[in-house]
Amino acid sequence: MLDDFLVFAAVAWATAYASWRLLPGGWRAALGDAAASLAQRLGGAAADPAAARRRASARTACGGCNACAGKSTPAAVAIIRIKKR
Repeated sequence: MLDDFLVFAAVAWATAYASWRLLPGGWRAALGDAAASLAQRLGGAAADPAAARRRASARTACGGCNACAGKSTPAAVAIIRIKKR
């Protein structure tokens, strides 16, 4: 019985972790905000304004970091093949 429970818990944890990692960045941020507000309503720690700013800036980027947010997109590159006859 205990072995079955441990296997179930390990599979559930792996499924939850993989699902979290494969979610788009915007969805992860929204779920993180929802979990944080739920924790605060249940008596968790107070909100951190710096963390809220980091989450808001992460939403503007492609999905988690904002390292390339200020950079422009690279120019398109065309590959031309010349066939010799």
